[in-house]
Amino acid sequence: MKYFAFICVLCLFYSCDPYYKIQYCAKNQTTDTVYVKFKNYPDSLRVIPPGALCILDSKQGVGYAKEKYKNQSFQNWFAENSIVVKKTKENAIKKISETTWKYEGARVHGGNAVLYVKK
Repeated sequence: MKYFAFICVLCLFYSCDPYYKIQYCAKNQTTDTVYVKFKNYPDSLRVIPPGALCILDSKQGVGYAKEKYKNQSFQNWFAENSIVVKKTKENAIKKISETTWKYEGARVHGGNAVLYVKK
């Protein structure tokens, strides 16, 4: 009986915070192909064609997805450890500085944090 009560209490605690899944994505809103490179990972080049959406990372756990997004841990890590570039017509590399994160998705259980790449 003690074990049954213990399992019921665990279920109660678990049900207080829902299970979430949040995907961190990049959406290319420019007319050029954009490249995302993580500085500390040698084989991490991501190619994002115009208008495409690329999943950068996926997190899951217990809690509220929007709260996880608001604490900005991945967003800050991404800003410090990655570079977003595009090639110009002269084949030069230009760093893109105009990007914004936005949360899209379900209110509670999950959603997408999207990095919009502009200009």
